[in-house]
Amino acid sequence: MANSDSSLIDMKYKQNIDERIETAKTLKNEGNEFYKEKKYRQATGKYHRALLQLKLNMDNVCRPLTDCLQQSPDSFPSYNVPVDYRQTISAIQADCYNNLAACLLHKEDTNYDRIIEYCDLVLAIYPENLKAAFRKCMALYHMKKYEEALEDLQSLSHKHPEDLAIKRYIKLCEAEVRKHNRSIKKTYQEMFNEMNKHSKEVNAVH
Repeated sequence: MANSDSSLIDMKYKQNIDERIETAKTLKNEGNEFYKEKKYRQATGKYHRALLQLKLNMDNVCRPLTDCLQQSPDSFPSYNVPVDYRQTISAIQADCYNNLAACLLHKEDTNYDRIIEYCDLVLAIYPENLKAAFRKCMALYHMKKYEEALEDLQSLSHKHPEDLAIKRYIKLCEAEVRKHNRSIKKTYQEMFNEMNKHSKEVNAVH
């Protein structure tokens, strides 16, 4: 009887996950349609709702999938997301975070820290995801973290040498780094000239 009850719970739980996955897919696809229409606020709402569907446990208490992904299949508790569902769930989740980052890049006065956070969540699941890596570089550039962005862009360029968008941002970052270096050089030169002038005034004979 106990085994029968356990099987029934397991079946209902998996059915619940199946329904949530299908709902998440639908919401993500609806978000994609809004994105294509440049309705970024509506798209963002759909992606967030899709992600909410993917926070699962037996009692429907939210638990981020990223916590589960860090565990090996052997240590993965039976009451958490079953192993055979994790790949599907992680793919949807990565798409949603990636698309949220894309939506934020279209906003004025956007939160670039949040974009980086979303991109890092994608890269934690798929380290070679080009879109997430490039969007992170874009955010770093707009945050004026040119050297950090340039380092990441050059790494991407080695893997994707034909990507024109990467090349363009490399040039933008290099230009800003040169401008920054010239500004520092000018500042030091002005400081040196001022110190030299002061020294002459002090040592002048009156």
